Amino acid sequence: MIVSIKHLLKIAGASAVLVLGGCVTVHTVDVDNYDPVYVGYAAQAGAMPLEIVGNPFGSTDADNSLLVDALSMPAWHGTQKFRQSQRTDDKWSNTRVVLFFDAAYHLTAGKDLCEGVTGTTHREIDHINVRAAFCAGDKTVSSAIGTGVRPKSPDDIEFQSLMDTVFASMLPHENPNRGQDCQVADCG
Repeated sequence: MIVSIKHLLKIAGASAVLVLGGCVTVHTVDVDNYDPVYVGYAAQAGAMPLEIVGNPFGSTDADNSLLVDALSMPAWHGTQKFRQSQRTDDKWSNTRVVLFFDAAYHLTAGKDLCEGVTGTTHREIDHINVRAAFCAGDKTVSSAIGTGVRPKSPDDIEFQSLMDTVFASMLPHENPNRGQDCQVADCG
């Protein structure tokens, strides 16, 4: 597969960011099935459904509400916010974002998140890991993995930067794998 320089720059720009002395690293795992129209569909009720596993700030409904309220969608998706959601068996009404914080084992793909993984967490003292997937039922639309400085609250600037970068990588304004010269490269 031939990859253009423009495509590589997009990936590099979304993969690592230096923020106010803290380091945020994000890797876009999969955007092959992604189309920004899906975000509008999933958030048609005014907010994107969000499933949280391993909230680093506590395990109560109030802790989850604080986290959900602190998160925001990338600007190119308008003013849409997130709303807390639970996994259902109805694949059509189950389009959502899943966040898994500090997984005790390495999730290799968003597929694991979309299928409803309920693993254990392992918290490192100085950093936080997040695995994120945009799911349509148990299918992965896009996914990203990020690491950043361990936050004290959902409002910490380093945490906000990490989550903004994860969401921007996972929910881009366009699919970076499309718009290439498809006669030269496999555009998927």
